[in-house]
Amino acid sequence: MKTGKTSLRALLAALALLPFSAMADSGVYVGASFGNAGVDTDFGGIGVGDFDEDDSAIKAIIGYRFDLPAGFLAV
Repeated sequence: MKTGKTSLRALLAALALLPFSAMADSGVYVGASFGNAGVDTDFGGIGVGDFDEDDSAIKAIIGYRFDLPAGFLAV
């Protein structure tokens, strides 16, 4: 299972390095992100035991950027 997560991380890192022409004046934009967090703590000194958790999260966004005379507005 770790090999799959490692491959996914490598793929996302490679995609982040690609040049994108995302600075259009107006129009639709998309985005995505991936995050991973882990905690490994030992509470043995107070009789509770240890705590070891890992978790991942993904996020996808889509929006529209309007080109207004006074500036930009995105929804």
